[in-house]
Amino acid sequence: MAVDQSRGVARAGFALVEVASAALAVVVVLALLTVSAHKSRRLASISETCANLRCYGSGTQSYAADNSDRIWSYSWFANQAMPIQYADLRTAGDPLTAAANQAVDIIRRRSGRSTFPTSAGWLPHLLYSHLVLVDYLGSELPAIWAVSPADPVRQCWANDPVAFESGACTPGPASRAGRWAYSSSYEMGPAWFSNDYAVGSVSAISQGSSHNIWSIPGTAVLGGRRLTEVAYPSRKAMVWDSVQRHFGAAQPYFMMTDARIPILFGDGSTQIRTTAAANRGVDPMSPRSVAPITVVYSPDTWEPPVPTGDFASNFGGYRFTRAGLGGIDFDGDEITVP
Repeated sequence: MAVDQSRGVARAGFALVEVASAALAVVVVLALLTVSAHKSRRLASISETCANLRCYGSGTQSYAADNSDRIWSYSWFANQAMPIQYADLRTAGDPLTAAANQAVDIIRRRSGRSTFPTSAGWLPHLLYSHLVLVDYLGSELPAIWAVSPADPVRQCWANDPVAFESGACTPGPASRAGRWAYSSSYEMGPAWFSNDYAVGSVSAISQGSSHNIWSIPGTAVLGGRRLTEVAYPSRKAMVWDSVQRHFGAAQPYFMMTDARIPILFGDGSTQIRTTAAANRGVDPMSPRSVAPITVVYSPDTWEPPVPTGDFASNFGGYRFTRAGLGGIDFDGDEITVP
């Protein structure tokens, strides 16, 4: 009896093709699911960041309503005895120490760490401006809404501040000062808690030799700003993420032109804007200068490196808005200082 070998081979070959096709289909489906899951996580992270920024916005409105239109900021003064439980924080000989004492008082009360140490030479208005809002809102520390979900370094610090101080979280600042665990991923523009620019004998907060070094002259005015001073709220950046965290592996610093940054504006809206679309800003100590201020990004070990193709030197942009609260960061020309 003859055997039709060709038919048997054909059936076996067809079965192998089916298996290969099915395997390829599974690979494609898994790849699509992976891409979809990554996109979903990214969108969720962006949504959470925008929700965090909205906490700043809603808190700003509530604080202003309860405090004669004032923008939240440190409010303790030098040579003023504060009626608080911690004797070592009640008085200070200068404004910066008074503000630092207020920040330590908030940390002690809101974190439950009553022996948290004082910190000399600390300007808490920068990475710790939110502590005043935390206190006003009655939140606990560390405040979840002050740390980006895409900032694993600060997430580690905030999850266990005591462990952070002992060196459990790496990378981290060399000093391991406990206050770092209560810092924020988000930055607030200095004009929101200080004067817009230098005029006459009054100085202003300005930039030092790199992005994380500041110059705070003794004649700078800290605190006391009002919401009604914001001339163009829908075009004035208030609080923003310090680096790009949601779009690709590279994490350019917010001043770099290709950075895409979630920003809270003065009108309470949150937008994702590219820094290239922002105005260039000015040195607050030279507010009438035509030239923009430039800032060198010199990352610490725990900060993202300078991405390939980017430059370390950048325009100050919305950190140093020309005309301060009276100025424009996006969607309009800079306001000239008279």
